[in-house]
Amino acid sequence: MSVEELIRSPQGLVVRCLRNIGPYENNIFVVSDDKTGEGYVLDGGYEPEQIAAAAKGVQVKAIVVTHGHRDHHEHVATLKGLLKVPVGIGIDDAAQLSVEPDLLIVDGQRLSFGGHALHA
Repeated sequence: MSVEELIRSPQGLVVRCLRNIGPYENNIFVVSDDKTGEGYVLDGGYEPEQIAAAAKGVQVKAIVVTHGHRDHHEHVATLKGLLKVPVGIGIDDAAQLSVEPDLLIVDGQRLSFGGHALHA
Protein backbone atom coordinates (compact mmCIF):
# COMPACT_ATOMS: atom_id res chain seq x y z
CA MET A 1 0.00 0.00 0.00
CA SER A 2 1.33 3.38 -0.97
CA VAL A 3 0.28 6.38 1.10
CA GLU A 4 1.62 9.69 -0.13
CA GLU A 5 1.72 12.75 2.10
CA LEU A 6 0.64 15.63 -0.13
CA ILE A 7 0.51 18.47 2.40
CA ARG A 8 1.86 19.17 5.86
CA SER A 9 1.25 22.85 6.47
CA PRO A 10 2.72 25.02 9.23
CA GLN A 11 -0.88 25.41 10.50
CA GLY A 12 -1.08 21.64 11.08
CA LEU A 13 -3.13 20.52 8.08
CA VAL A 14 -2.07 17.08 6.85
CA VAL A 15 -3.39 15.58 3.60
CA ARG A 16 -2.46 12.03 2.69
CA CYS A 17 -3.51 10.08 -0.38
CA LEU A 18 -3.86 6.38 -1.12
CA ARG A 19 -3.39 6.18 -4.87
CA ASN A 20 -4.93 3.80 -7.39
CA ILE A 21 -7.25 1.93 -5.02
CA GLY A 22 -9.61 -0.66 -6.49
CA PRO A 23 -10.48 -1.54 -10.08
CA TYR A 24 -11.11 2.10 -11.07
CA GLU A 25 -7.83 3.28 -9.51
CA ASN A 26 -9.52 5.75 -7.16
CA ASN A 27 -7.59 8.11 -4.94
CA ILE A 28 -8.66 8.09 -1.28
CA PHE A 29 -7.75 11.00 0.97
CA VAL A 30 -7.18 11.20 4.72
CA VAL A 31 -7.20 14.78 5.96
CA SER A 32 -6.21 15.55 9.53
CA ASP A 33 -4.96 18.10 12.02
CA ASP A 34 -1.53 17.16 13.34
CA LYS A 35 -2.13 18.85 16.72
CA THR A 36 -5.48 17.25 17.66
CA GLY A 37 -5.26 14.15 15.46
CA GLU A 38 -8.85 14.71 14.28
CA GLY A 39 -9.66 14.12 10.64
CA TYR A 40 -11.84 12.64 7.92
CA VAL A 41 -11.57 9.92 5.30
CA LEU A 42 -12.75 11.10 1.89
CA ASP A 43 -14.41 8.30 -0.07
CA GLY A 44 -13.98 4.63 0.64
CA GLY A 45 -15.11 2.61 -2.32
CA TYR A 46 -12.56 -0.20 -2.28
CA GLU A 47 -9.83 -1.75 -0.14
CA PRO A 48 -11.38 -0.83 3.25
CA GLU A 49 -8.65 -2.61 5.22
CA GLN A 50 -5.95 -0.57 3.47
CA ILE A 51 -7.86 2.65 4.08
CA ALA A 52 -8.33 1.82 7.77
CA ALA A 53 -4.61 1.08 8.07
CA ALA A 54 -3.76 4.41 6.43
CA ALA A 55 -6.05 6.22 8.88
CA LYS A 56 -4.38 4.61 11.90
CA GLY A 57 -3.43 7.29 14.40
CA VAL A 58 -6.13 9.67 13.13
CA GLN A 59 -9.24 10.24 15.24
CA VAL A 60 -11.53 9.85 12.24
CA LYS A 61 -14.73 11.84 12.76
CA ALA A 62 -16.52 10.42 9.69
CA ILE A 63 -16.15 8.97 6.24
CA VAL A 64 -17.26 11.61 3.74
CA VAL A 65 -18.41 10.26 0.38
CA THR A 66 -17.83 12.99 -2.18
CA HIS A 67 -20.57 11.90 -4.58
CA GLY A 68 -22.87 9.03 -5.43
CA HIS A 69 -20.82 7.14 -8.01
CA ARG A 70 -20.58 3.57 -6.75
CA ASP A 71 -16.79 3.40 -6.99
CA HIS A 72 -16.65 6.00 -4.20
CA HIS A 73 -18.69 3.94 -1.72
CA GLU A 74 -18.94 0.30 -2.87
CA HIS A 75 -17.39 -1.10 0.34
CA VAL A 76 -17.99 1.83 2.69
CA ALA A 77 -20.07 -0.35 5.04
CA THR A 78 -16.99 -2.47 5.76
CA LEU A 79 -14.85 0.64 6.26
CA LYS A 80 -17.49 2.10 8.56
CA GLY A 81 -17.35 -1.07 10.66
CA LEU A 82 -13.55 -1.02 10.81
CA LEU A 83 -13.32 2.63 11.81
CA LYS A 84 -16.55 2.72 13.85
CA VAL A 85 -17.51 6.15 12.51
CA PRO A 86 -20.49 7.64 10.70
CA VAL A 87 -20.77 7.96 6.92
CA GLY A 88 -21.84 11.22 5.31
CA ILE A 89 -22.79 12.20 1.78
CA GLY A 90 -24.38 15.18 0.09
CA ILE A 91 -28.12 15.23 0.49
CA ASP A 92 -28.66 15.12 -3.29
CA ASP A 93 -26.66 11.87 -3.64
CA ALA A 94 -27.92 10.10 -0.51
CA ALA A 95 -30.21 7.72 -2.41
CA GLN A 96 -27.20 6.39 -4.35
CA LEU A 97 -25.21 5.44 -1.24
CA SER A 98 -24.70 1.71 -0.65
CA VAL A 99 -25.56 2.12 3.08
CA GLU A 100 -27.96 4.32 4.99
CA PRO A 101 -26.11 7.63 5.54
CA ASP A 102 -25.55 8.82 9.09
CA LEU A 103 -24.94 12.40 7.98
CA LEU A 104 -26.60 14.34 5.19
CA ILE A 105 -24.32 17.12 4.02
CA VAL A 106 -25.74 20.33 2.55
CA ASP A 107 -24.17 23.15 0.54
CA GLY A 108 -22.22 25.51 2.74
CA GLN A 109 -21.86 23.03 5.61
CA ARG A 110 -18.55 22.96 7.49
CA LEU A 111 -17.05 19.74 8.81
CA SER A 112 -14.45 20.80 11.35
CA PHE A 113 -11.36 18.93 12.54
CA GLY A 114 -8.86 20.60 14.82
CA GLY A 115 -8.33 24.14 13.54
CA HIS A 116 -9.46 23.22 10.03
CA ALA A 117 -12.69 22.50 8.18
CA LEU A 118 -13.96 20.91 5.00
CA HIS A 119 -16.52 23.07 3.22
CA ALA A 120 -19.38 21.56 1.22
